[in-house]
Amino acid sequence: MSGLSASTAYTFTVKAKDAAGNVSAASSAVNMTTDTAGSGGSGGSGSVVWEYWTSISGTAVSSIPTGTTPTGTATLTSLEGPTNYGDNYGDRIRGYITPTTSGAYTFYIASDDASQLWLSTNNSPSNKTMIASVYECTGVREWNKNASQQSVSITLTAGVPYYFEVLHKDGGGGDNLAVGWTGPGISTITVIGASNISQY
Repeated sequence: MSGLSASTAYTFTVKAKDAAGNVSAASSAVNMTTDTAGSGGSGGSGSVVWEYWTSISGTAVSSIPTGTTPTGTATLTSLEGPTNYGDNYGDRIRGYITPTTSGAYTFYIASDDASQLWLSTNNSPSNKTMIASVYECTGVREWNKNASQQSVSITLTAGVPYYFEVLHKDGGGGDNLAVGWTGPGISTITVIGASNISQY
């Protein structure tokens, strides 16, 4: 259904019409309120936005000025940032993860230098908590260097969008960033791809 406004209450009734043109009485009314704008869809849209801020020294995630306009943005079709993009920058990826199968999932993050992975219990950013992190650096897709890179087992429901946020800070030298998962039908750690992500 299209043409509806965000955060708006609607009342719907249904009438059936047969081949002869006979129309039934209206059904009982159903009340609903549409989601807020940017609250996530029912499935992956295939991409997320990568935001980056340049000329920021150090490796602390807390130094990323996320409250300001980023230096630039790009679109990613998986939860993996560019490798060896540059030095002294910070970046953020945020959006929604929508699993296709219900069950227990474990999330992983790898990066150079520091990073944090946050996940909400639903599509609201206000309910996010940090579930995995890197405080030093790892190689590209090096998922198991430190215990903090792996989340606990998290039960997710198929078709439900969960807000996520990734923060990453690079100082000097090489740099990389990736988020992976295991879960129903995913026995080895796999970068989360287009079929399970959508933009914030």
